[in-house]
Amino acid sequence: MVVVRPQSRRVGWFGVAAIALGIIVLAIAVIFWASSRESPVPRPEVTGVVERIQAELDVLQVSLYTDHVVRNGQVRELEEYAAAQTAVQRARAQWEAIREAVSPEYRDPVDRLFEELQTAVNTRAPAAEVQELVRELEQALRPMESTENSG
Repeated sequence: MVVVRPQSRRVGWFGVAAIALGIIVLAIAVIFWASSRESPVPRPEVTGVVERIQAELDVLQVSLYTDHVVRNGQVRELEEYAAAQTAVQRARAQWEAIREAVSPEYRDPVDRLFEELQTAVNTRAPAAEVQELVRELEQALRPMESTENSG
């Protein structure tokens, strides 16, 4: 008596299983890649520092560097002018602490604006010019705020 075995269908299932496994691995790789990309919304520690920088810049703009402090390149209120210089240095030092955690597309404009602001304050530029630089700097920092603050 001869026993005839039907051909195994495992070979067909093996191909389907291999394709399914490949799709799963590819999906996991895509998910990992997408989650590892830098997003414009940074980590909470960056957001906190950005908020402190903006607070420092607000004080600079509103009370430390005004026409009453510097007018026509002359310092009229020495203490406020010194406080303005210190405020810029503090804000910039805080920025330096987080700048590497920020994407270059956001980092480069902020670096440039801090340089311009430092130069403007040190050369006793008109208050309107310094205040405009502060507004531009705050605008450049805005993408780094948390999603709760960005409306």
